[in-house]
Amino acid sequence: MNGQVRWGILGAGSIAERFAGDIHSASGAELAAVGARSLERAQGFADRHGVPRAFGSYADLVAADDIDAIYIATPHSLHHEHALLAINAGKSVLIEKPFTVSTGEAAEIQSTAAERGVFAMEAMWTVCNPLVRKLADRVRSGAIGPVLALHANVGPMGFPAKRGGTHRTQDRSLGASFMLETFSYPLWLITTIAPQLRQAENISAIAAFGPEGIDEIASLQASAPNGPWMAVTGGFAFESSASAESRLHVIGAAGWAEIRDSLFDPRDIRIHTASGTESLATEDADRGFAYEIEEASRAILAGHEESPLVSLSQSIDVMSILDRARSSALTKEQ
Repeated sequence: MNGQVRWGILGAGSIAERFAGDIHSASGAELAAVGARSLERAQGFADRHGVPRAFGSYADLVAADDIDAIYIATPHSLHHEHALLAINAGKSVLIEKPFTVSTGEAAEIQSTAAERGVFAMEAMWTVCNPLVRKLADRVRSGAIGPVLALHANVGPMGFPAKRGGTHRTQDRSLGASFMLETFSYPLWLITTIAPQLRQAENISAIAAFGPEGIDEIASLQASAPNGPWMAVTGGFAFESSASAESRLHVIGAAGWAEIRDSLFDPRDIRIHTASGTESLATEDADRGFAYEIEEASRAILAGHEESPLVSLSQSIDVMSILDRARSSALTKEQ
């Protein structure tokens, strides 16, 4: 690989556009190819982003000898299928979040990647953000005392389209679900800051379901064995272009911490204790997905099969919480 991981993008939608733009500021990575459902679509993407090669099928993309790793950028209902396609072709994978739509699918990706000896990681850019790692280190070192509770508020997320449209967030066959779409972010944050909650119990959720049977607004609660509890709330705001800020509060026995701007990509964090307020804010340029691309590329170049920051076991734990929460909400709805 000569110090550079040659990346191929599987899928040519909006999230792939973001990856293609951010990879240029990521060290140890280069964008080598893109594959789409048609050559015309792939070539159009390649022309916009200066990608050297375009493939008119996913199978042709993963079979290319001059590509080391594949970024899975298709709707999350297809992540399992497309990740296995790449893994079985001997390619490392970075899989857009949510990792899959079920714990079983996530576990199969983990086992197959291990059998094939290739790297696999969920594209959780939030946890790769250096400020998030600093926050987790400060809280785990006792800065605010034992953690008692964590609360995340997601949005509401503005969504200009009307209900009943064709966007994937309203298509059940593509895994449409507000909880799947957004709750993986706060759950990753929470289980990184308070690892006890990876084994969450007493998981309960309620949701408001739209006419397509999709959870549009949801609230999740859970606790850890002999540890803190968590609450995550949020929802879509259809026919609105504006979104409320998504924040996280961590309550400790001797203080509290907060993400003040965006829990997806934090740049302004405060830790409040009796001795004063500590700021973890940054004025660095927004690097977006570059952090996750660098993390995956570093691990691949080092010959690792997992990232120490974004482990597959944590992806499975988060997916398990989501599975149980969605089941709980559906049971209450019925």
